[in-house]
Amino acid sequence: MKHEHIAKLTRIAHDACMKWTLFSAGFCMGLAFVLFFVFQPSVKPSSDEPLMFPSTEVIQTAWSARKEWSVSSTARVLLVPHHLVAGHLIASAFISIPAPSTVYLLFPDHFSRVPKGMIGITNRPLESDTVRLQNSTRLDQFASAGLNSVMLTDGMQNELSFQALIPFIVKAWPEVRVVPIMIGSNAPISTQEALASVLSKVLTDPKTLVVASADFAHHVSPEAADKEDRLSEQVIDHLDVNRVDEIQADAKGVLGVVLRIAQQCPFQPQLLAHTNSVRLLHITDPVMRNDSTSHFIYNFFQP
Repeated sequence: MKHEHIAKLTRIAHDACMKWTLFSAGFCMGLAFVLFFVFQPSVKPSSDEPLMFPSTEVIQTAWSARKEWSVSSTARVLLVPHHLVAGHLIASAFISIPAPSTVYLLFPDHFSRVPKGMIGITNRPLESDTVRLQNSTRLDQFASAGLNSVMLTDGMQNELSFQALIPFIVKAWPEVRVVPIMIGSNAPISTQEALASVLSKVLTDPKTLVVASADFAHHVSPEAADKEDRLSEQVIDHLDVNRVDEIQADAKGVLGVVLRIAQQCPFQPQLLAHTNSVRLLHITDPVMRNDSTSHFIYNFFQP
């Protein structure tokens, strides 16, 4: 049944790519990328394997459909999706703020590779045929704050959120330094608080930016997702760290860290966009409409 479901979704994406504009075709390519990573065999990658990222065509298509947003110039944290059907919104957020010199990239651990109570880091060069970024990870920066970390020598290979976002960062800010941090959804409060404390300190530098990634309601209709997302929006708008576990999202550990940063600094949340994959892809099939993913794009800025 699962394979029939995937095949049907792939056919829809293919048909759309044949009929829609270049704008929509880019989203379909993004959907194919996500399908590849979600349903690929679970094989532990090697540190010798090259890092994999979306094609330049996917990124360029999303980039060409970006929007101009009015965003506070004091942006300190961006919350964006990693679902590539919303790629044009990721691009829109990135180009709407001043270029940072360093980005701390927070993203979820979809395949539970990070032990509970730890964060995942890597000092592997962030390079491929199409990507070249400076990795500025420093082990002492986290250890001195009492944070336990696991070094992922394969460069976080196969983590779809990491691989989806890195090319957008390269496209927006080619000279930026990046510190990638993988956070499990089961990250305890103590880990979230310790990491938020570290990042709150580095954010005193106006040229430092935190980019955090999460997708929200999954595997429901857009209408059901809207109901779930109303709670998510309330939690984010009120920086309500005590209710993060109640919302539907794939990166609750990431969200917990972001809201704690915003409390500590303090930063103010600004909602930039709220979307849903079914609406973006114009899916009308009644079965496929029940497999949507929703997205929020937020800017947390210095008032």
